[in-house]
Amino acid sequence: MRILVFSRWIDKEDKSIDEILVHIMDYESWRSPEIDELSNTVLNYTVSKIYAENQVVDINGENIIYNSLYFEYESISNVRKEWEPKEQRVSRINGNILIYVYMDTVYYIIDRSYSALSLSILRKINNYSGQKNIIEDKFEFDVDLFMWLVYKVKGQPAITNEEEVKITNIIGYRGASADKLAEIKGAGNNVLSLLSSLVFLLENEALNQIEIISVWNKESITLKISEKGWIDINFNTYTGVFILEEPYLNPKIMLTAFLEILPLIINSYNNDVKEQRWTKEIYKHFFTSIAKNVNARIQKKLEGLLEAEMIE
Repeated sequence: MRILVFSRWIDKEDKSIDEILVHIMDYESWRSPEIDELSNTVLNYTVSKIYAENQVVDINGENIIYNSLYFEYESISNVRKEWEPKEQRVSRINGNILIYVYMDTVYYIIDRSYSALSLSILRKINNYSGQKNIIEDKFEFDVDLFMWLVYKVKGQPAITNEEEVKITNIIGYRGASADKLAEIKGAGNNVLSLLSSLVFLLENEALNQIEIISVWNKESITLKISEKGWIDINFNTYTGVFILEEPYLNPKIMLTAFLEILPLIINSYNNDVKEQRWTKEIYKHFFTSIAKNVNARIQKKLEGLLEAEMIE
């Protein structure tokens, strides 16, 4: 089963969302069928529009026009052997694309990471042949932002002064297999929380993705963000105003994450860096205070064990 992650792309053609959707859905008029020469059969290609009419949702005071597409097509593998059955020579590529308009620009969110295949899919369904018709629009995440989030969770979970968004939980992952590194559940100085924070700080170079639980206005969403820029959204854990709005729930959660939550987090991080509320010295002090606290707890425990032995 393919793990779903999301990447965002910009359409650079000077066309409206309606023009783009009409062209995509009219693929029989511009697309020539592809043939599997070995079996002399036509390769499947379908694109369907999820909503008959474009939908509108208010995200952060902006009316966002959107629609969703489901695509599925067959592709011949690079290595072809005549004796292999078709199901081994032909791969099936499918997925979903959210298309929306923001600030007069058309964007795509596809349920795949930033890759040549993702770009190829978007170019294919649009019948684009140019090199710059579609470009990636990637969030910039790095280890320093991850450490800043740990700092915020431990000390001041509110991401903004107005407490619009709070980060209540962080899970760190490392390596290509995304092994769980550590988890911090809210502020506090209990031993497990301190040790988890220390693991984050000690192993920060190994971190390549983190999962956060973000809370705002009595809503909650779980996001996994990668240093490679892709986003993973846990739709099953969402709570909030859209919860009863099937079949529009997932697109609205995605738009909230991409247009409201993540930009707010990144802007707050950049502001803290600019205003020197997050510096190397603050990071060092944070690291030192956690380490000293953990060490004090260990020493206290050892002293207690020694006293118990003496009494015995």
